[in-house]
Formats: sequence, structure tokens, C-alpha cells
Amino acid sequence: MNSITGRVLAIPAASVTNSGASSSRALHVELTSQQRRLRHLRSIAARNIVNKNGSPLLDTYFTLHLCIGDRISRGFYKSEVIRDSLNPTWRSLDFGMLPDLLDTSVSCFVVRIWGGQEEQYQLLIEWKVNLDGLRYTGQQIRSRNPNEIIFGLNDGYYAADFDHKDQSERKKNSLLQVDQSSVRNSYSVFSLLRLHTAQRAIKQTQVTVQKIGKEIEEKLRTTATCTERKKERECMQLRIAVLRSELQRQRKALGREIDLRQKERAQLQKKEEAFSAQHDSLKEEKESLTKLQKECTAKSCFTRLYSASVYQSEGRQSPSGPLTPLSNKTLRAAGSCWFQMKHLCSASPSQLLMNTQVIHHGDPVMISSRDLSAIGLIRLLSDAPPATGRRYRGYPRLEVGRRRNRRRRGNR
Repeated sequence: MNSITGRVLAIPAASVTNSGASSSRALHVELTSQQRRLRHLRSIAARNIVNKNGSPLLDTYFTLHLCIGDRISRGFYKSEVIRDSLNPTWRSLDFGMLPDLLDTSVSCFVVRIWGGQEEQYQLLIEWKVNLDGLRYTGQQIRSRNPNEIIFGLNDGYYAADFDHKDQSERKKNSLLQVDQSSVRNSYSVFSLLRLHTAQRAIKQTQVTVQKIGKEIEEKLRTTATCTERKKERECMQLRIAVLRSELQRQRKALGREIDLRQKERAQLQKKEEAFSAQHDSLKEEKESLTKLQKECTAKSCFTRLYSASVYQSEGRQSPSGPLTPLSNKTLRAAGSCWFQMKHLCSASPSQLLMNTQVIHHGDPVMISSRDLSAIGLIRLLSDAPPATGRRYRGYPRLEVGRRRNRRRRGNR
């Protein structure tokens, strides 16, 4: 690291250039008591950068750091990046980017120049600079040494003094020859006190401005927070109003739905009562029809059984199947009395098969299985006697009619 800590005296007045060389800069007057501060710095340039990596061109930028003794603080300024150059000249310093509390009255600071490619940078040059020890080089940038940094101030460009041989000689030649009568004090104690008072007032004003600025920022931040909260509150109120309106609408719809359901329930209840009454009537009708069906079935079975008895008495084959002849006493008993038929039907077909002594007088009766099934269906016969009419040998009128029909067919 190249460190420049010595105070460089001004060059002789005869070598000083006039203001005609550059109208944009102040006239340079070399005075031993002249002080240079950080606030006087305008620009920085680097010349003849040596690249240890051997690359012909580099991307470079610089950073500025304050130093307190041997301790180097964090950088307070970073320049833009100059692409593909070993002699970069960065644009003028933007003091708006400097921190508010930065002390710009210092003369000593650290300059670091970084270089690299593809966003990979490394430290190339690091100088600890004292502005009072720099050497004036002129109104234009001139450099002959490698890794040299040029500083642009108000009155021209300054660089480090690499030649220390004739420093004492330059110090002697820097003395100005002036008339003793024109020598006077530049400042008095009172002037310095007034200047100090003005500086204190400026500092106090700056502190007050910063304080007021912070208060304003805090108030703006608080106002922004309050505004955000108010906006959220209004949004929530609007949402609550919308939800309440939707709730009222749904309640009304629910009320209408409940009324409709109650009406439908009343209608369904009426229909249920009507269906129940109709069901009861149909049930009664079914019972009457069932009873009538049983009576009809009993009569039909009795007729078939009676016909079978007749066929058996006449010695003919019954359509129901082969039958065993019955005794005349049994036939007379079956044809002359309904009680005997009812007693016959009170037994199940299995009982008829197993017990043949169910007929009056104990005469056996042999009946086909088909007739036995028919007999099983007429257990619930009513107590009403069979249809009255003319009897033929103790048999119902129906069989008499059938015999007449057979006689007529025989006569034909």
C-alpha cells in the first residue's frame, strides 16, 4: 500500500500557471498555509494501472474510506464502473451520495481502486492520502508513474510526489518575496471568534435541520401508517356492509323457503290423510273381497268334491283323477248335510290322508290329491247353508242340471 503522509510544499511561484489556461478552474496560488479538505475534491483518475493477471483491459471503480489512525472505516462513496480501461477517469464526485453526517473537513482518507472482469473484482491500488501533501501538476492530467492516482481539486490536478530529492530545495524556492510594508495579519482574534461563531451556528442549523427532517419523515411515516390503517378500516367496513346485506338477503330467502316448505308439508299431510283414508277403504274392500274369494273358492271346491262323489256313485271316471268308490252311506251323508262337508274341510289334507275316519258314520273316503288341495283352501267357510233348491237323491241342484244336460246329449 502506498501511503502519503508527508506535507508537500508548493512549487515556486514562477512556475505557477495563470488562469488563462482554464477558465473553469480558479487561479492556483501556492501558499504554505493553504489547506485542502475533502469538500474541495472534485474528481479522481488513475493512470498506468498494472494488471498482475496479464489481462490487457479491466473494469475498474474506486471507493473512498475514512481513516482514524490505523483503522480504516467502511467506504462512504463508490464510483461508477469504467469498462475495459487501464487509464480510467471517473466522473465528478456526486456529493448528494455522501452521508449526511460525513465530516467533509478532513484532509486524510483512503482510496481503493478495484479491478476485474465479469463482475469479479479484486483490490489493485490502495492509497492513504493526505491532500495537504499532494503536488500540483497543472490544469491537465499528466502522469509518468505506474499505478498513479490523480486528484482533481478546485484549482487543478494534484498527484503524489514520487521524487523526494529536491523537496528541501523546492521548499526554499517556495518562499515569496513581498514588500514588508504590505505584510499584515490576515485575521484577528475577533475575526476568528466571529468565524467560529458562524461555524457553530451553521452546525447547529444543520443539526436542527436534520432533527426537523427526521421529525417530518417520522410524521410522514406515521401519516402513511394512519392512512393505510384508515384504508383498511374503510375496506373492512365496506366488506361488513356487503356481508350484512348478503346476510339479510339470505335470511329473506330462507324465510321464503321455510314458508314454502311449510305449505308443501301441509299439502303432503293432507295428501297423507287422504291416502290413509283411501288405504283404509281399500283394505276393507280387500278384506271383503278376500272373504268373498274364500267363499267362492269353498263353493267351487265343494262343487268339485260333490261332483267327484257323484261320478263315483255312478261308477264313472272323475276328471280330477282316479277315485276309490265310496259307500252309499257316505255319499248320502255328504249330500244330505252341509255339516258333514264342513267337518270334512276342517281337517288338513295330511290329516285326511292319515286319518280316513273323518266322515259321519266312520266310512272311509278316498279322494285324489288335487281334491285334497282344494279341500285345504276352504277351512274358513261360513256357517251359511248351501243354496237351497230341488234335490236329486240328496245332491245339489247343480249336479242335477249336469245330468239333465248329459241326458239331452244322449237323446240326441
